[in-house]
Amino acid sequence: DIPAEIDGLPVTKIGTYAFQSHENLVKAIFPSSILTMGERVFNGDKSLRTVTLPANLKEMGTGTFSGCTSLKEISIPEGVASLKNATFSGCTYLTTVSIPESVTTLGNSVFEECTNLKSITLPSSLVSIGGSAFKNCAKLSAIVIPDNVSVLENSTFYNCTGLKEVTLSKELTTVGEQAFQNCAALTAIELPDGVMLIGEGAFSDCTSLTEINIPADVSIIEASTFSG
Repeated sequence: DIPAEIDGLPVTKIGTYAFQSHENLVKAIFPSSILTMGERVFNGDKSLRTVTLPANLKEMGTGTFSGCTSLKEISIPEGVASLKNATFSGCTYLTTVSIPESVTTLGNSVFEECTNLKSITLPSSLVSIGGSAFKNCAKLSAIVIPDNVSVLENSTFYNCTGLKEVTLSKELTTVGEQAFQNCAALTAIELPDGVMLIGEGAFSDCTSLTEINIPADVSIIEASTFSG
């Protein structure tokens, strides 16, 4: 356990790389005094299975749990506003993540290569999802994009081969390049009326896709959008 105080002073921050590559670390419990965590605090801790984040946590750095291949579930405390780039990338055993309504931003590659992630509920507060956020999440079967999200960045759901059901944001204007490429289980998708741009290869290699509506407002459909 991490102490709440050292020499009578409260411990409020965990520094960058603090526990990186501690291959025998299996459990981490934080005191409520912790407010911020630096970059890649637990990066590559392959034995880490249990994490209890502090209730008062406000900020986590990039790659906090990247490569924690034994981590199965985690709950993000209310008050955290952003999951930054690669926070859980390569957490191949991760199946369950609880994200509070305080979160407005998911960074690039935040859940990339979480190959056992089957479902996730995105908070209605969310306004931004980074590129490759769910890339190679092969077991993800369904996703609902909150209505405040206006852009799906490049490769957001690239190679999510088990993805069958997608509900897009009503405010969506842009589907980025390769956003759903090789989503081989996807059979139908309804693009909302405000979509104006569909990027290159956005739905390429979606071999089961039999139904898609293209709104009247679409002004740009780039190359190879529906190829394969």
